[in-house]
Amino acid sequence: MAAVAHEAELPAGAVASRGSRFAIVLIGFFFATQAVDPIISTNALVSASRGLSMSAGITSLAASISTLALAATVLSTGALADRLGRRRLLMIALVASMVGDLLVAASPAWPIYLLGRVIAGVGLGAAYCAAFAFIESVVPRERVAQAVGQAGAVAVAAMIVLSVLGGQLAALDWRLAFLIVPLCCLIGLVATPRMLPVQPRIKAAGGDVPAQILVGLSVILLLYGASQAVKGITRPAALIGLLGGLAVFALFALRERGRKERFFPVEVLITPLFLGAVASGFIYNLAQSSIILQASDAWQYVNRFKPSMVSLGEIPLFLAAIAGALVFGRLMGRGMKPRTAVLIGGLATAAGFFTLLPHKAFSPYLTYVPALLLIGFGSTGASVPYGTLVLQSIGKRFKEFYGPITSSRTTMGQFFYALGMSLSMLIVTGFTNGGVVHRLVKSGVPRYQVGEGLDELAFYVKTGHERSTELARKAMSAAHPSYAHAFAVTMGVLGVLMVIAAVAGWKVLGTKHAAVQMQEDAPSV
Repeated sequence: MAAVAHEAELPAGAVASRGSRFAIVLIGFFFATQAVDPIISTNALVSASRGLSMSAGITSLAASISTLALAATVLSTGALADRLGRRRLLMIALVASMVGDLLVAASPAWPIYLLGRVIAGVGLGAAYCAAFAFIESVVPRERVAQAVGQAGAVAVAAMIVLSVLGGQLAALDWRLAFLIVPLCCLIGLVATPRMLPVQPRIKAAGGDVPAQILVGLSVILLLYGASQAVKGITRPAALIGLLGGLAVFALFALRERGRKERFFPVEVLITPLFLGAVASGFIYNLAQSSIILQASDAWQYVNRFKPSMVSLGEIPLFLAAIAGALVFGRLMGRGMKPRTAVLIGGLATAAGFFTLLPHKAFSPYLTYVPALLLIGFGSTGASVPYGTLVLQSIGKRFKEFYGPITSSRTTMGQFFYALGMSLSMLIVTGFTNGGVVHRLVKSGVPRYQVGEGLDELAFYVKTGHERSTELARKAMSAAHPSYAHAFAVTMGVLGVLMVIAAVAGWKVLGTKHAAVQMQEDAPSV
C-alpha cells in the first residue's frame, strides 16, 4: 500500500483482521457527525439568538462562522495530520469538537457561543478529513470505491437519525441540541484506538505559513461572496467576496508554484483525475444544497408544510442517497470506471431536476418524489468517484502532500454547497419578483406602488403571515404563479448544469493523460 506505506508500513488489507467493515462504519459515523453539526446549529439558532440577545448581524455571523472556520483551516489541519500522525490528529480534533459545542451549550453570552462554534468548526473539519484519509489504510485498493460508498451510506443513515434527534432536543431547549456532537465525539474517542490503525508521521513537504493564511483567506472570501450573491450577483459585497477570493487564491497559487518548501502542489488542480473529482463534487454538492433548500421553501411557503413535515418530506431524498452510495460503490468495486459513474450519476441527477419542469403553483408533494429519488440516487452516486478520484490524484508524485490534498475535497464541497444555495435562490428570487411586478402592473396597480407590493411579499416570506390590505392580496395572488414559474426555470437551469458537469467529467477522465495518471500515479493500495 504505497500511498500509506510511508506512514504505517503495512501491506494491503493488513488491517482487515482488525475489522475493516467496522472501521468503515466508524468513518461514516464521523462523516455524519460533521454533517449534522450545522443542521443542529440551524435548528437551534432562532432560540439561541433570543436567549443570548443576539442582534441581526450577530445572528447572521453565528449561522456561518463554524462553516467559515472549517473551510479556512481544513487544508492546514490536513497537513498537520501528516506531521502528527493521522490517528493522533483525529483524536485531538474530536476533543476540540467536544470542547467547542460544550462551550456553545454552556455559553452565558453570544461571544462564548461564537468562540465555541469556531472551535467546533475547526475540530469537525479536521476530524472529517482525517477520517476520510483513513479509508485507504483499512481496505485493499480494489475495495476503496466500495468502501467510500459504504461510508457515505452510513453517513446519510446516521445523519437522518441525529438530525431528527437534534430537532427534537432543540424544541425542548436549544442547549440540549448541542450535546449531540460531543456525545458522538466521545463515542469516536473510545472507538478510534480500537478500530483504526496507528499511522506514524509522514515526512511531509514544507509548511509555508503565509501560503496557508492566503488560502484560508481566499476560502473565507469566496464563501462570503457566494452567500451574498443570493441578494444579487452585482452587489458590492458579493463582488468583493468572489473577486477578492479569486485574487487572493491567485496570489496563493503564484507563491506555491515551483516553490521548494511549499504547502500545497497547485499543479494537482489541473490534473485530469483532480478535475474529474471537481466535476463529481460539483454534481453532488450543488444538487444536494439546491434541492434541499428549494423543495423545503416550496413546501413551507406554498404548500404550507410545518417544519416537521418538511423533514419527513426529505426522507425519499436521503433513502435514495443511501442506495446510490451503496450501488455505485459496489459497481465501481466490480470494475465500473470513474468516468462512467460521473456520467451516469450526473445524468440521473439532471433527469431529477428536469422532472420538476412542469411544476405548478400548488403542485402536491407526490410530484416531487420522482425528483427526490433521482437526485438523491444520482448525486450521491457521483460522490463515490468524487472521493476515490481525490485519493487517486495524489499518486506517487504528490505523496508528501497527502493531508492537504485529501482535505481539499472538503474545501471544494463547502464552496459548491454554498454556491448551490446562492445560485438557486438568486434565480428563484429574480424570476419571482419579475413575475410579480409584471402581474401587478397588468392588474392595474400603479408602478409607484409596485415596490410596496414586493415589500408585502417579503413580509410574508419573513413572518409567514399575510397582511389584509388589497395590495397584499394582489401581491400574494401574483406571487404563486410567478414563484411556480421561477421554480421550474431554476430546476431547468440546474438540470443543464448537471449535464454539463457530467459530460465534462466524462470527457476529462477519458483523456490519455487521465489514463496515464491512473496507471502510473495512482497509489498502490
